[in-house]
Amino acid sequence: MSERMPRQLQTTNLIDHACIHLLKTTNFNQLTIKMILHQAGIARGTFYHYYSDKYALLDHIEDQLINQIAFIFTAINMTAIILHPSMKSSTISISSAKSS
Repeated sequence: MSERMPRQLQTTNLIDHACIHLLKTTNFNQLTIKMILHQAGIARGTFYHYYSDKYALLDHIEDQLINQIAFIFTAINMTAIILHPSMKSSTISISSAKSS
């Protein structure tokens, strides 16, 4: 990871990526904090500094994915408007708000 990236962002990215990697082969219900710690190569205290439990981690990852999707749709809309100004009224609309 980049040395220019703030340490907190580096650490949360490391934890996020470890969780995502594990979810490719492990059911979330069977996923343990210990497995995430091992995959990320971090201490238990570091995990709990950023997340209260694996559900909070999953919520964070979901929020990140929603934000990325919203960004992509915004870029698509802006490109469509620039290339075809008449499409302004028919652009895609999504909300990045997540229901509780």
